[in-house]
Amino acid sequence: MVKVKFLSAILLCLLISFSLWFFTVVEGASPNSLAIEWLEFKVPVGEQAEFIRQDRSIWDKFLSQYPAFLGKEIWQDINNPDRLIIVARWSSYQEWKSIPDDKVKEVTDRFHRALGKEYPIISSHAFRLR
Repeated sequence: MVKVKFLSAILLCLLISFSLWFFTVVEGASPNSLAIEWLEFKVPVGEQAEFIRQDRSIWDKFLSQYPAFLGKEIWQDINNPDRLIIVARWSSYQEWKSIPDDKVKEVTDRFHRALGKEYPIISSHAFRLR
């Protein structure tokens, strides 16, 4: 368990370091307001391809409407392959959090219907650049 937490911490540091580097090349991105959204899901390996396909089809389309959304990746935990981690990059924490809750719920419901089941978030975190 300690090894998994240690590796997760290393992965987080690498992702944040990459994101900080990435943000320095994004025109107009203010380094004082950048944010990372970290979502963890338990998705059996055999269901991950469809989860990722629907995520890209539904969530990417929705999020790309918001200028603060810079992109995201979906990572598979090497030590726990049934765990997927979505890391979304935002140019502004405030703009990210200003997305209406009812819109997020609507897209969440559409995502669950497309998959035919729910994959609850098992952990979520928000990080701001300081």
